[in-house]
Amino acid sequence: MEIDDILKLREYLVKKKEELEGELKTLDTLISLLEEVLKNKSFMPATELLEEKEVKKEAVEVAPAPSAPIRSITLVKYQNRNACYADIYEDRVVIHVSREIEMPTSDRLVKYIIKSLEKYLEEDLKAQAEGRISPSMRFYFSMDEDDRGNLVKIEFVDHGVEDRRRELINKIRWAVRTFVSEKEGFR
Repeated sequence: MEIDDILKLREYLVKKKEELEGELKTLDTLISLLEEVLKNKSFMPATELLEEKEVKKEAVEVAPAPSAPIRSITLVKYQNRNACYADIYEDRVVIHVSREIEMPTSDRLVKYIIKSLEKYLEEDLKAQAEGRISPSMRFYFSMDEDDRGNLVKIEFVDHGVEDRRRELINKIRWAVRTFVSEKEGFR
């Protein structure tokens, strides 16, 4: 190897090391944010919960869903009834899953939905850490289950980002349709 080749290789490695250190810094910031989220969701005594509730109200206020959706769409029919439908608002989507289909939140398809939703949450946490978006514009989601542990509602606030909205609605439609198809196959 010539001296010039060795110098070029050294220069490349130094540059690559700097890039990787930058990525590590970003990952450290994301991990810190996720640890903070986990810490806030951990068990607390009731007195601390009341105090925490007051602090959270000051942190980021999320507007409640408007009283009427812009439109509603049926995602999945089951036994000639709506098994899953979406109410679409300007800044969010609320997906209702019928209790009749009994889709447990422990099911692999629900975990697939959660993973899809978490992908966008992680993207926005990274963007927030880098200062590209404010906390009030960050994607977030919630899921509700009934007393038997079955999924009944998914709500995600996407601030009208149409690509995300379309992709997530399609993934949720696929997961619920697949669950219903598999369930019917066993009857």
